[in-house]
Amino acid sequence: MSNVLHRTTKQYIRSVNTPDYPESDWVINPVIPDECWGYFSYYWDVVGDKVSLMSKADRDALDAAAKSADDAIKKTQAEGVADSVKVVPTPLDKLTLDERVRALEKAVFGL
Repeated sequence: MSNVLHRTTKQYIRSVNTPDYPESDWVINPVIPDECWGYFSYYWDVVGDKVSLMSKADRDALDAAAKSADDAIKKTQAEGVADSVKVVPTPLDKLTLDERVRALEKAVFGL
């Protein structure tokens, strides 16, 4: 049984059946420095079989890019909702409040 780290996604899995994880995609039994363990694995750099922690500037740039992408998604979703909600005028929009109350009383009470 070995531990593996995916070279691209940086998914770390403990105690696996090594033949199920090709070395072209996975680092087998990676040596991960202690400084990496305090950070999410997406902050790790994998070069060859060597794992290291990204620099502070690289981590900040990655966070900024992720926030920008998240903001863009939220904006697109908000615009999609706004586009799908169209206010369609009805004949009731032209009525006064008293006329609306009378129409409602007629519908409910048959007055």
